[in-house]
Amino acid sequence: MSSATGAVRGGAAGHPLGRTFSPWRLGALEVPHRVVMGSMHTGLELVDDGGEALAAFWRERIEGGAALIITGGLAVSPEGRGAADYAVLGEAATDARLAHAVEAVHAAGGLVSAQLFHAGRYALLDGLTAADGSPLEQVAPSAVPWRAARGAIPRELNDDEIWRTIGDFASAARVAVALGFDAVEIMASEGYLINQFCSPLTNLRDDEWGGTARRRRRFAREVLAAVRAAVGFRVSLSAVDAVPDAGPAATRSAENTAAERASGVPVTVRISGDDLMPGSSSADEVDELVRELVEGGVDAISVGVGWHESRVPTVQAAVPHGAWLGYAERIAGVVRASGAPRSPKFVTHAQGSRRVAVIASNRMTDLRDVEEVLQGGLIDAVALARPFLADPQIVARSRESTYDLINTCIGCNQACIDRSLVGARVSCLVNPRAGNESRFPLTLTVRPRRIAVVGAGPAGLAAAVDAARRAHDVTLFEARAEPSGQFGLAARIPGKEDYAATARAAIAELRDLGATLRFGTTARAADLIGGPFDAVILSTGLFRARSRSTEPTCRTSSATSEHCARACPTATSSSSAAAASASTSPRTSPNRAPKQTARSSSPAATGCCRRPGWWARASLNATRPSAPTARSRAPANSSPCYAGQAASATESASAHAG
Repeated sequence: MSSATGAVRGGAAGHPLGRTFSPWRLGALEVPHRVVMGSMHTGLELVDDGGEALAAFWRERIEGGAALIITGGLAVSPEGRGAADYAVLGEAATDARLAHAVEAVHAAGGLVSAQLFHAGRYALLDGLTAADGSPLEQVAPSAVPWRAARGAIPRELNDDEIWRTIGDFASAARVAVALGFDAVEIMASEGYLINQFCSPLTNLRDDEWGGTARRRRRFAREVLAAVRAAVGFRVSLSAVDAVPDAGPAATRSAENTAAERASGVPVTVRISGDDLMPGSSSADEVDELVRELVEGGVDAISVGVGWHESRVPTVQAAVPHGAWLGYAERIAGVVRASGAPRSPKFVTHAQGSRRVAVIASNRMTDLRDVEEVLQGGLIDAVALARPFLADPQIVARSRESTYDLINTCIGCNQACIDRSLVGARVSCLVNPRAGNESRFPLTLTVRPRRIAVVGAGPAGLAAAVDAARRAHDVTLFEARAEPSGQFGLAARIPGKEDYAATARAAIAELRDLGATLRFGTTARAADLIGGPFDAVILSTGLFRARSRSTEPTCRTSSATSEHCARACPTATSSSSAAAASASTSPRTSPNRAPKQTARSSSPAATGCCRRPGWWARASLNATRPSAPTARSRAPANSSPCYAGQAASATESASAHAG
């Protein structure tokens, strides 16, 4: 197998990130640097455009310096999909889209690995049907629902179904190779099906697939054996499973005729270094799984942490950078102590002494921190996911040491993870073009225009940068001496310092592109209308209109509400009520926003009438709702979120691309 051949290649001698930009081996692949774009479900996989949305998303990141991309979860079967917007390998239309996207990655000089995914009891299958028209069911090792299942109980897999699921992983791996993927990753972490088999919390069986820690890990071993054989690395489990519960994995895997065709495609397995679930697999049990995976022929182990339903935050802004590194280092120590198997049972590429790589991940956003991690020698590569949403050029800019230009991930999750959990298309709060690359291709205009952008908060900065990138003549007005808007306030909160990086990066890029920055200047109508500008983008942020009246003001969108009619008899039409709503919404205060009130059942949340300032008192007095679970959180657009504003401003700028 060849290595990536794009612009990301190059020597690292003398570079301050020398270890980061040195090559490493993933099985038969040579990867030119040690930053992996980690797996992210984007919602682009099923966009009916021949795969161009996904291709554009991946292509822009490869062109920005990424070398190896891990796809979002690609389901190995219909019942294994996470939700309706997950792709299933083997479905004709899906395969065609994926093949197009893979071709785009290769054309840009990159590598891409397909993540083989089965959600198990986490699958959201409401309304989905199988090929025969029957409803799809959640399946799991045992009939144990997860905390946010809302009454749905998964069906326990029987022995034949377990073997069929193992075969699904192998079949999906063969499809991935046929589509041109350079490697495959088995998703065995974050509480999905393989992780469910390994955990005593979700595997209550007392047969060959459960009852002891070793038998609970058997499903993971069998899946690796089947996938390993399917992509050209034939495995016998005789050494690993020389016990009564061994099972006929090697026999069944031998049926995979692609073993000779696909020569040594690398296989990685992503595991949870710790489930962060009381009573789940112990550290010793996880370490033993690692040893078995190494013996089973894995080329790399990617280390995640936690389950979706864990009460311990893992990816939020409050989690310190690199907080979970210790788990990856522990597992790397186990891998190094295990050594690489060299027995004749492995038939593969000429590997000699094979090194099993270890990939760390979670809450790493700066390649200078990545360099420090890699210098320790235990970790081979580091996977970043959301930072590639925030800035597709994070690798190239780090290589050039232009760190001030890097648009840092702020860990807010509002436009990425939160949207993915409700089936919405993923984007990024600080980069609204993310996920929209095919809708708004970044092309230079043939008709440069003079554009004024008023307001240097997140939305105004996003619009100004987008217009300047397209070669328009941009002037940015900001009344305050220090731009950044609400993000500047957020950055003062301990744990949210990264919010300051959004404005820093935008201003640095605007200066680099030659934009005119007029900070400490209030833009007035006379400056904008009839002046030198061809277009004006107003992005002055949110504010609360001051009411001079002491009369109640209606906030409902309908004047026919019985409660509203009693409380606010002056409300006579839905249009006037809507106008009142726009002027007195609690989200318009520059000083304070209600926390959970808007999602509670109190009158403050139902849009009833109150005097000016009602929401501030209501937010203090309302009964606090129960803490939301991971999948029951409100969607991103139900909380104060700048993604929509920034996207709208960017669309305005894009309209002038010429």
